[in-house]
Amino acid sequence: MIRKIALEMALMGLLAYSLVTLHGVMTQYDPLAEFGAEGGEAVRGAAALPDVKYVATDGADILERSLFNPDRGAGRKTQAAMKTGAAAAAPEAPPQPVQPPAPPPPPPVMPSISLKGILENTVGEQVAVIEVEGQRARSYRVGDMFGDFELIEIGRLDVKLRWNNEPVELHLRGATTEKDQAKRGQPKPK
Repeated sequence: MIRKIALEMALMGLLAYSLVTLHGVMTQYDPLAEFGAEGGEAVRGAAALPDVKYVATDGADILERSLFNPDRGAGRKTQAAMKTGAAAAAPEAPPQPVQPPAPPPPPPVMPSISLKGILENTVGEQVAVIEVEGQRARSYRVGDMFGDFELIEIGRLDVKLRWNNEPVELHLRGATTEKDQAKRGQPKPK
């Protein structure tokens, strides 16, 4: 037990000595020591740095050189250029002729789409079997999105879709409704 306390005391003494030595070095360090006493010139080895003079500014020249300034660039008048008259001395480029606007692109063409069937799944929801662009027919429920289409409603013999904010209605081929049969004078199917 005495050895443990003695070891801890030795470590504490070593830590205290290190801290005192570090504090002494830090207080004696002079970051400007490499600058000469006469003239304020910086000396690094044999080469001397150029004498730098700082001038107060209103910030316009800083904004002119800022990468994040949207008004930065050649040919634009800045506050600093207006004050010095440098922008007035530069000749202005002649105005470019106005190009007529390009014609609008043609409206998109709706892909070929056909309703192959309407089923009821195991949960009792209606499912529409739809074929798009001759690809394999797939089943979709109300609210499903496929391509640019959104399935809005599934009826008994028809399906309502939305394509580019336009309503599209698909019917089963050869299917007849009671209204169609009544128009033709056929009896209701049993």
